[in-house]
Amino acid sequence: QVGGEVRRYVMAYQDRMNSRGYLTFTGSFTAAPPCGQPSCPPTGDPFGDFLLGYPGVTQRTVGQPQAYLRQLGYAFYVQDEFRVTSRLVLTYGLRYDYNSPFSEKYNHMWNLDYSTLPAQPKLVQEGTSSSTMPADLVAPNRRNFAPRAGLAWRPLASRNLIFRAAYGLYYNPEIAQQAYDLVLNGISTEQDTAPANHPGTNPILTLKNPFQSGLSTGFPGYYGIDPREKAPYSQQWNGAWQYGTHGFLLEAGY
Repeated sequence: QVGGEVRRYVMAYQDRMNSRGYLTFTGSFTAAPPCGQPSCPPTGDPFGDFLLGYPGVTQRTVGQPQAYLRQLGYAFYVQDEFRVTSRLVLTYGLRYDYNSPFSEKYNHMWNLDYSTLPAQPKLVQEGTSSSTMPADLVAPNRRNFAPRAGLAWRPLASRNLIFRAAYGLYYNPEIAQQAYDLVLNGISTEQDTAPANHPGTNPILTLKNPFQSGLSTGFPGYYGIDPREKAPYSQQWNGAWQYGTHGFLLEAGY
């Protein structure tokens, strides 16, 4: 038996906390001046601040988290069955899997290069090869050969008792989320907080201009993938004795 398949993945991702900005109205601009007592009741109306167009806190995502991820994968296998005797059958095969590193249509992925340590790591853009970073940011894994083996053995002349065993190695492709994190390198969520105001003062944050770089707080996030990482895999094996009698099958397996 032989077979194969070819897969081309096309995925569009966008993970933005505040795609159009997030405005919070606190009621501080419609509140009466402080009464000077610890138990002063709140007098402001958040909806009143909204009607005036004076937000108290604003948030926005700075950067472009849109990504158009691409990946090519293909797999082939060959498998054969050999009858050693009338009581022993061997099954063996080999599978080959290849999944290319994810790429972004517009080269919007960046990876961290730690070769500059102890200085801070630097960002390397997709498509820019260096001595420590491949052009695709992650080196391809082209040696993913996965063997398969199995047997069925009938130790007695009776067909009621059979021993079966099998082994296989299985590669797991990288998930797209790991590659998408490289698109988020350097993207930050900024928050602006308006200073305390009283009626009659000029608010700094308004609906017309809700974001002020001088008031922003926030830090960009950074992600990295080992450029020489190997494809993860798992090994599975099993063995079982099976005994059938009077329409029932009894099995003891590991």
